[in-house]
Amino acid sequence: MSRSSCLVACLAVLGCAGVGQSADPTFDGKKLSVLMKTIAKSEKQADVEKAAEIIAKNSEAALPELIAYLRDRDADLREAAADTLARLGEAAKSAVEPLTALLADGTTEVRTSAAIALGSIGPDSKDAVAALIKMVRTEDSGLARRGAITALGQIGPDAKAAVLMLTNALKGEVNKKKFGISARAVAAEALGRIGADAKSAMPTLIAAAKESNEELRVAVVEAFGGIGADAAEAVPLLIEALNKDKLPDIRAASAESLGRIHAKATTVVPALTRALSDAAPEVRAAAVEALSEFVEDAASSVPAIKKLVKDKDGDVRTAVVVALGTLAAKECIVEFTQALDDKTDAVVQAAIAALEEIGPAAIAALPKLELLLKSAKGDRKDHLEAAIQAVGGK
Repeated sequence: MSRSSCLVACLAVLGCAGVGQSADPTFDGKKLSVLMKTIAKSEKQADVEKAAEIIAKNSEAALPELIAYLRDRDADLREAAADTLARLGEAAKSAVEPLTALLADGTTEVRTSAAIALGSIGPDSKDAVAALIKMVRTEDSGLARRGAITALGQIGPDAKAAVLMLTNALKGEVNKKKFGISARAVAAEALGRIGADAKSAMPTLIAAAKESNEELRVAVVEAFGGIGADAAEAVPLLIEALNKDKLPDIRAASAESLGRIHAKATTVVPALTRALSDAAPEVRAAAVEALSEFVEDAASSVPAIKKLVKDKDGDVRTAVVVALGTLAAKECIVEFTQALDDKTDAVVQAAIAALEEIGPAAIAALPKLELLLKSAKGDRKDHLEAAIQAVGGK
């Protein structure tokens, strides 16, 4: 047989096997090819989840073959491979290049899954930024566009080249393609994830914050917090929303962003302190957490925060103990000791951590810590032993 004839024959064999698969490893008694076909073809979600879990559990060994499946002739298998890689997150960073190539795939579902996988990988997908921007500009599928925008946000500051395009998406149009509310909200979220480099989008974000749609407004308010100090011009708008908005989600997001922006303390701290009496627990918790960001300016708020130690909501009590540990730890030893009896594990753990941080000055809490240690197991036992040693026990 001539060399050319041999090459043709070899390619034919490879073509019959599918592009790129060089092995078919077995995981938990099942061939990878069987698991992949289950993910790609099964209509039973439970079977799909089980197959994906098996592959994820063996991700290091499966990764080279998953990457090979990205080049399979069967679009369903390419999509399944991208979906499975998305579950692996950062561990799939070696797949960035072939996933980027799939952004130009002829099948919409494959392009969408590839974008989602790149986003799941996170900052290590930075080399895909240009391709993702192009996808947003040229893609006809709204779902695929949202996947690409989300991925740019998950890449974070390294996606700063996308800021202008994302700003236009937030306005509602890119390359003569219209963007609905959900896509605009995702664009706002992406701008927030990019952070300070997205400060040029502030005028557009502020305008969007004044619209009526809740999904969009929440995303925009959260984006202000992501941009941080460079979003200080939004502080008056956020204070007004915290004080007057009818929607708890907006009030809570406003409180959180005020803490992250961390500016104009003389007006922000009083507004956050007033929010400690908000009817919605998520707003109270967010206000407490935001106040803990103003370590040098929130001393006057400590008495109001202390009053929430016995709040009926566990998340609020947890936020209170954590915040008091930051703002006035040595003044709150009694509160931390009492919190050791809380029914919410997160509250107890926060109190243990605060007492450990205080050290010998918290010796009065030693009997309660030692009592808890008698029935503690695992990580809780380790944390209690560390706290007991820190305050002066044995």
